[in-house]
Amino acid sequence: MKNKLVIILLLLLLVTSVVEAEEGSLTSEQLRYLKEEEIYLATGDVYFSYQADEITAEQLEMNRKTEELFFSGDVYLEQIDGAQIWGQQLTLKLQEELLIAEDEVRLKTEKEGKQLDLTADYLKIWTDTDELLAKGNLFVIYDGQEITGERLKSQADKNKIIITENVEIREDDQWLQAKKVVIDLETGDFDATGKVKLEFEL
Repeated sequence: MKNKLVIILLLLLLVTSVVEAEEGSLTSEQLRYLKEEEIYLATGDVYFSYQADEITAEQLEMNRKTEELFFSGDVYLEQIDGAQIWGQQLTLKLQEELLIAEDEVRLKTEKEGKQLDLTADYLKIWTDTDELLAKGNLFVIYDGQEITGERLKSQADKNKIIITENVEIREDDQWLQAKKVVIDLETGDFDATGKVKLEFEL
């Protein structure tokens, strides 16, 4: 999942509550500018778009010095590739090429042509490498499997996801429990380690 939002707003000059850039725009009910801090505060029905990626929220704080954007209140991000992220808070750190979603987080995307639906308390995406980290009350639906745990890591170049801490996987008539599970997204193969327990029907 590539996030094209990391190249934004360095040249964006906000003057009113409707702002246009070369390929981006921001609208809101109200906009305040703190000149000394170089911070813009947008509130009420915030809508932000850049190169077909879109974010809606109740509030946005944009710091031009640190090149960070902080969205809050019923945040929703939809990317040009179809990936979607929900949460109560969303931070974009442009210099570090990071996207962080927190509180009631949900991610819907596609891996190897299959839908992946993830909910968690916290989600971090390194937008340059597409590496992903999700933590807290993890629940994933992928390729007919329901997966729970506390931590998930995914690296695009390795095409695998690693789930750790109280992992459970349910699929049809099978149930597996382990401390760690590594799933190959291309083949569906997995390796489970640490007090593995499998229940099944023959």
